[in-house]
Amino acid sequence: MRPHLLCLTMVLAGLLTASCGGDSGSSGAADVGVEGDTGAGNADASANEDASTDNATDTTEETPEPWPGWCTRERDNGADGELDERVTQEWNAEGLRTLLSGDLDADGAPDQIEAWSYTPEGWMETHDIDEEGDGVFDERRRWTWTPEGLEETTTIDLGIDGVDDEITRYTYDTRGLLTETTTDGSADGLVPIPPDGTIDLRITSTWDDMERPLRTETDRSDDGTIDRLETWSHDGETTSVLEIDTENDGVVNQRVTLTVEANELGGVDSLTAIDGFDRVGNDQVLNADGLNEREQLERYDSEGRLIERVGTTFSINIDGVHEANLELREEFTYNDAGLNIAYSRAFTDLRDPFGDPYDRLRTTATYDEVGNILRTETDTEADGQFGDGDVDRVTTYTYSCWE
Repeated sequence: MRPHLLCLTMVLAGLLTASCGGDSGSSGAADVGVEGDTGAGNADASANEDASTDNATDTTEETPEPWPGWCTRERDNGADGELDERVTQEWNAEGLRTLLSGDLDADGAPDQIEAWSYTPEGWMETHDIDEEGDGVFDERRRWTWTPEGLEETTTIDLGIDGVDDEITRYTYDTRGLLTETTTDGSADGLVPIPPDGTIDLRITSTWDDMERPLRTETDRSDDGTIDRLETWSHDGETTSVLEIDTENDGVVNQRVTLTVEANELGGVDSLTAIDGFDRVGNDQVLNADGLNEREQLERYDSEGRLIERVGTTFSINIDGVHEANLELREEFTYNDAGLNIAYSRAFTDLRDPFGDPYDRLRTTATYDEVGNILRTETDTEADGQFGDGDVDRVTTYTYSCWE
């Protein structure tokens, strides 16, 4: 799938601030972005993302390269010298992560543990999750792969009792594009539905000659009836439109338009506009009416690096006028080596006549000589003095497990 189409999938998943193409900077760039997230302290969300994109994976004696990822990450949320969180990781000889242990309150006992195993080709084989950090794994996900490295099956075993609670199979065309997904059983919800040999969910997709999606049909009970319909249209290389009919009743519940244009930086500007809401399972549906509820602009430079991201929400005011009400602006700065050395964000109430930004945050990062991230410092507006030089959160990284 082309990057900008994958972007739409991410936005529709609710990631309004998800990056929609390009790399926000390798070798630690993700750390600065994660530091900018007020949800820091979630070992699953933040530590995993850090590890997957921190550093390059090749090391040579002639040209030193960054390690595949950090070994420990320690976070001082108050910058008061007291440790608040410690996450450790282990890696195999191929540079693949095998263990993550998150001590989210720094009391010396893990609160969450995750473990991974891989095939000889380096493809993920199992992912075990210990949600309480008590040494007993609660869930196992297992994968099989085609000879070409395409995901063939995914199974979920809740309780790791040797009995699968959900089995998903994937089918591809000769180009390697996903054409069908079938699921037997369900591991979601309070009461899992075990597999019984029949299909509980079938999703089929078609693609055009340029490998762009055209149509996705969802049959939730495999009775031959389409329960959800997604259709795509494309205008050359610049504009793609996705229309979602949640119940396949002929009513477009959500319309997403993505426009990509060249900018003066030598890169591209990507604008995603979302008209209507579509939250399956939450009964939150607002039909598309030609008025956008959300827009997100992302600007990339000539190296494909994300420079700026601006998200805007809209609503109808008491006078019946469609207007912008809230803006989230994020900026990313890189050094000459292409490392993400600073991240900043600020919210603005666009209905406020003064329009002063609030909940501002700025994170800076330092690296060693080969590009391993060592430390990030975050200045927030918690004390009302954004930019005063006071550090409100410090995160440090070590790489001793590689030595």
